[in-house]
Amino acid sequence: MKGITFRAWQGGHYVTLAELLVRLGSFGLGLTWRVEVDEVVDPRVPEMERRSAGGTAWTR
Repeated sequence: MKGITFRAWQGGHYVTLAELLVRLGSFGLGLTWRVEVDEVVDPRVPEMERRSAGGTAWTR
């Protein structure tokens, strides 16, 4: 499988990344993640997408 896509809204419930990671458990540790956002609501979104595509680690 090359990847999965899911909508953040499932019915009336917003699925957070934290919720997804908890459900994946240790399986999620070995995955490579890439961010793609359909609706840009924050000016940092393009940078997140660019960094995730290149595998750049995030630091605060």
